[in-house]
Amino acid sequence: MPKDVSATEVSVEWALETVTLLERRLARFFELVDENVCARLNPKISPAQVLLLMRMPASGCLIKELTIIGAYIGSNVSYNVKVLEQAGYISYWMQESDRRTRFVMRTDKGNEVYRIFESALAYNNKGREVVRILAIEREVSRGIE
Repeated sequence: MPKDVSATEVSVEWALETVTLLERRLARFFELVDENVCARLNPKISPAQVLLLMRMPASGCLIKELTIIGAYIGSNVSYNVKVLEQAGYISYWMQESDRRTRFVMRTDKGNEVYRIFESALAYNNKGREVVRILAIEREVSRGIE
């Protein structure tokens, strides 16, 4: 929101323009991830699945924590975890005390995706564009909160 505008003065047009900007940035970010990371993977996974891997702590986490970390919908996380597990990028196991609770962790193959993502950011001109996009999105999200 512009600094000189109060929350009550925000117009619908401004809000829609902001949402459109975010959608375009996210689409561009996904394109860059697809070109620089997904294209190098076998089997190929989607940019959304790459980002899920990136958000997963190195020590692993509960699936429920992934929904919080990434503000994902639970059914989306469950589906993507299944795809990533079948492709060998993560492993998961259920707790003995509560079989509904699953713990997930990147495999060596999943850690390689993480390294590819890092190198794409560090050594590629398009990676610099990704960093710029992320910085813009971070600033926008700070302004929204």
